[in-house]
Amino acid sequence: MAHKVLLDTHTLIWAALAPEELSTVAQTLLLSRETLVYYSAVNAWEIGIKIRVGKLPEALPLFENFFATMGELGFLELPFTAKHGLEVARLESEHRDPFDRALMAQSRLERLPLLSADPMLEGVPGVQRVW
Repeated sequence: MAHKVLLDTHTLIWAALAPEELSTVAQTLLLSRETLVYYSAVNAWEIGIKIRVGKLPEALPLFENFFATMGELGFLELPFTAKHGLEVARLESEHRDPFDRALMAQSRLERLPLLSADPMLEGVPGVQRVW
């Protein structure tokens, strides 16, 4: 049976540019042919915004070659839809980051564990963080 995961943005960046930063569990999941790995439009949005404001200069190579890199890594796109947008407001979490909230909403609705080093994503009903 295949595993499925949704990438948090830092996990996506590390997978593409600094795999040594990933946990052993994350590396194992990402390297396994049994894992379906999803990235979100939210990841691209967050990377683009943070590069624009100077917060993620190290991700510029990923930004410039985003779709080619996603293809090379074998990652699948998960579109962000209106149902995900509405779910953001339903999250029982005080987490204020809009990108994280959007990814949590997608994780919950699509029943995809969120591959993330961020402990702030723990304890949200219906969201499973894996690291």
